[in-house]
Amino acid sequence: MATPTIDFDKVLSDKILDEIAATAIAHALGGDDTVDETTLAEDFATLYTAIGEQVPKSGLTVRVADGPLAMVAEGALSSGIGLARWSGWVSHLSVYLREETGPLLQNTDDSVHELRALANILQAGVWDTACYDDTVVVCRRPCVVSLDDNGNLHSVGDAPAIQWRGREGCYAVHGVIVPGALWRDPASVTPYAWRSHSTEVVRVAAARWGWDRYLTHMDADRVDTWADPHTKLAYELYRTPVVGLLRKQSPPLHDGSQPWYCEPVPVECRTARGARRWQVPTWDGRVLTVAEAESNPDLSYPQGER
Repeated sequence: MATPTIDFDKVLSDKILDEIAATAIAHALGGDDTVDETTLAEDFATLYTAIGEQVPKSGLTVRVADGPLAMVAEGALSSGIGLARWSGWVSHLSVYLREETGPLLQNTDDSVHELRALANILQAGVWDTACYDDTVVVCRRPCVVSLDDNGNLHSVGDAPAIQWRGREGCYAVHGVIVPGALWRDPASVTPYAWRSHSTEVVRVAAARWGWDRYLTHMDADRVDTWADPHTKLAYELYRTPVVGLLRKQSPPLHDGSQPWYCEPVPVECRTARGARRWQVPTWDGRVLTVAEAESNPDLSYPQGER
């Protein structure tokens, strides 16, 4: 059979792509956490066979967990063959299973059968799966989802931005995921643990807690301040017992705000300007020594790249 000609511009039109996005969001983040177990065992057996895994003669056992961690714990004593997050792909699969996009499957019965099995699993309400030799543990979708106006996960008050029936959840500020300990009790997190988090996480968590409290908790003493005369951005250099911290102001964002960031620098840095220079490698990728950065702290860019 000749391979059919496919008009991809028609198949994957803007309209269909918009439908994919809307379907994915509604399915995975709509707050419905029910799981229809009717055909899950049969559909998982189809997928096992497709990837060459043996299906027990007695069939697969499917268990439903009330959260991602609960899902992992459910199967912790079994012999595992893999973990896969599939929720969200249901929208993509729906495109390939449409009549008008059928040629994408090249009319192969096995492909259609396997894709429909996967689509059935996703449409049944499965968020995540842990697949083992004779058991599949599935995680239901979250029952609480809070988004900002841009569709990013965003906590309101002290509530999680996303939560499962088993009370598992996570916190977020405009899409930045904040670990529970930093959200609920930042004072209980050691300075070492604080330093292990990304700049974005520290920015959000410290701003929420209060920068003064964060810096006191880090045992940070202010060493120097400086304002860039060209950008008007402010910089503050702090020293802790083990590392320096450069707190710096962001350029204005689209909403006009200028959040502060705090990043580690060598404890030997003496000035905020020198610390900023140390952070930027030379054009050939070399990282300056602290002495070089402090002796020549000017930071210049080729014309047009400032």
